[in-house]
Amino acid sequence: MSNFGSAVAWLVLAPFALTTNVVAVVVVCHYRRQFHGSDAALISLFVTMTLHAVVALPVAAGVELGGSGWPPELCSFYVWLLVCVRMSQLLTTGVMNVHWMCILRFTSGQEVYSSAIVVKVLVCLAWFGGVVTGLVPVVGFGVYSYFQQFSDGGGRGECSFLPQGLSTSFVVFFFIVTLATMILSLVSSADTLAVFKYMRRTAVEKYKGWTILSALVI
Repeated sequence: MSNFGSAVAWLVLAPFALTTNVVAVVVVCHYRRQFHGSDAALISLFVTMTLHAVVALPVAAGVELGGSGWPPELCSFYVWLLVCVRMSQLLTTGVMNVHWMCILRFTSGQEVYSSAIVVKVLVCLAWFGGVVTGLVPVVGFGVYSYFQQFSDGGGRGECSFLPQGLSTSFVVFFFIVTLATMILSLVSSADTLAVFKYMRRTAVEKYKGWTILSALVI
């Protein structure tokens, strides 16, 4: 697909992405009485996807359809936004995985709901880490060449906002963070399945005697 076709597709799909994310947040907030830490992390993930749908996709599509290139200020903001959102998304996913592994081992409902405060703090720290990481290429710590000015002297140019367009160090950094998040997600999934299997086996053994007694009575 051409760049023009991709830009049009982004503009068409962005409202659908925004709608689904907003509906998801409303559904999660609707059950506020059962609200716990994983829900806070889940809302944070929906916010990152909403920013992609509302800001990231339309801005890039609008510049592409305009055909005049990126202003340097807009390119710097766009690089900061994408790096911030993506890093926040990865860190929040890690927080949610760790909390989900812990929540299955809590012994009371009070522990489940009180843990939401800790998760909210960790989600805020995840966003802070995303903001700081996004500022690194924009402020200029290191060698970054995400903006290539056109030769016509008009001040506009091409914007490389993907990690591989920023620097090799950013590619390695994002690869490590992404790989760590993927491994943590796999561990969390395997741990959840193991805990559910153990709970099922415990319940079967606990109520086996009652089932046999009920059958004899009937």
